[in-house]
Amino acid sequence: MSPFESSPSRASFRELVTDRRRRHLADFLAQGAAMLRAGLPMAQAIEHASSALPDGVLRDLGPELVDRIHAGQPLADVIEAHSTLFPSPIPVLVRAGEDSGRLEPILDRLSHQLHEAILRRKRFLSRLAYPTLLVHLAIFVRHLTQLGQGNAAFLWGVSRDYLILYALTAGAVFAFFRLRSDQRWSRRFDGIPLWGTMRVQRSRRDFLEVLSALYGAGVGLRSAYERAVSSLSSVRRPAYEPGAKSLADGRPFAEALEAAGWPEDQLRSIASGEIAGRLEESIDHLRVRLDETVARLADRLAAGLARAIWLLAVLYVVTFIVGFYLDYFAALSAL
Repeated sequence: MSPFESSPSRASFRELVTDRRRRHLADFLAQGAAMLRAGLPMAQAIEHASSALPDGVLRDLGPELVDRIHAGQPLADVIEAHSTLFPSPIPVLVRAGEDSGRLEPILDRLSHQLHEAILRRKRFLSRLAYPTLLVHLAIFVRHLTQLGQGNAAFLWGVSRDYLILYALTAGAVFAFFRLRSDQRWSRRFDGIPLWGTMRVQRSRRDFLEVLSALYGAGVGLRSAYERAVSSLSSVRRPAYEPGAKSLADGRPFAEALEAAGWPEDQLRSIASGEIAGRLEESIDHLRVRLDETVARLADRLAAGLARAIWLLAVLYVVTFIVGFYLDYFAALSAL
């Protein structure tokens, strides 16, 4: 997943359904970086980047963005006004890029992160596609015996079970997106084996993604820390407030992360880079490690969900077979 999945907004639910807007955003950022690198002024770069997109909300927004840039507004302020199209941490990083004069690499990095998020989500869902198809097939086979009662009975049975399946799935997804922005439920989610571990590690990776980009763009460590914390979801920020106070008191960065509850092995990695004067390299190295950890946990989670769906399909078929033979033997005994 990516830093763009941290904010529990309504836009996040739409992203679960389609990657079209996210893909357009990644292309828009990459085109903007290419135009700026070619020497075009900001307004022209944004105009070319938006006009190169297919029809959609982001392309339609292009003229408004260009007008506001012509009016003297920084790009970060312009896109921050459209948070549903440019989710956190895009405005934070764009502002850092403008302030440091390194906007092009920031835009390239954001575009790469978005494309990576799309690929990982597709890989995750592809692991669930086949067992989900088997569940639908099991429901269909379960009602084949009703064909003797007429097509209407068969169609009603299949449709009823499909509707129940879809209603339960939609209800679970809706409840998840409603509850994950709640502080108490977020802590409970973090305690779930495997999935909770992935959530925690992903939030730490997202934090380092933003911090690394800001620190590499020349932003001071304390300011980069505060901006990176602001890019996290509201349920994650309180854990990092003690770390901000620690940095304000002049304490090392490793101690700030320790105050935020980071584990010992990750703290040692940061502390060694801090002592050696290679903190930026150490942060980026730990970010890559966390990224690999999150990918492994996501694969394990997908495999576990696939097995669970397989089990549901098998139980459904077994229940049908047992019920069929019970009815069969009951009919024989009645003769």
